[in-house]
Amino acid sequence: MSGGPIGVAGAAAHKVRAADVMSTPVLAVTVDATLERAGEVLARNGFTTLPVVDEHGRLCGLITEEALAGAHLARLSVYADLPEPLVTAIRRPLTVRAVALPPVALDADAELFDIARAMLQMRLRSVPVVRDGRPIGIVSWRNILPELER
Repeated sequence: MSGGPIGVAGAAAHKVRAADVMSTPVLAVTVDATLERAGEVLARNGFTTLPVVDEHGRLCGLITEEALAGAHLARLSVYADLPEPLVTAIRRPLTVRAVALPPVALDADAELFDIARAMLQMRLRSVPVVRDGRPIGIVSWRNILPELER
């Protein structure tokens, strides 16, 4: 399912589609954004996942809170035994490109049941909705749960 849109063959009872529940507009970061910048966007907006786009605005990955935390922890462990002046001298900002997850996306016609099942299977908290490879919305559990409870 990674690398392309998630299928739309779902239960007949769930005719709600991604386009019906997605949040817009989409905030994204480019592959060259720093991890710090991605963290700021996530924190400021209360997001758990951000689409990562190329210079043409096409989805090329996802950056999650977990991926950011893992990158920062890995960096801290590498520098743990070095003297502070050396750490300052060699520490360069990492870009999102270094830690972005492969792209996973929904087609706007994906049905709610399929979306929820795929998000559970892939342990995702939100997924971009794409048209022609460009993010046009985001579907998260906040969008899905009210519909599932009906």
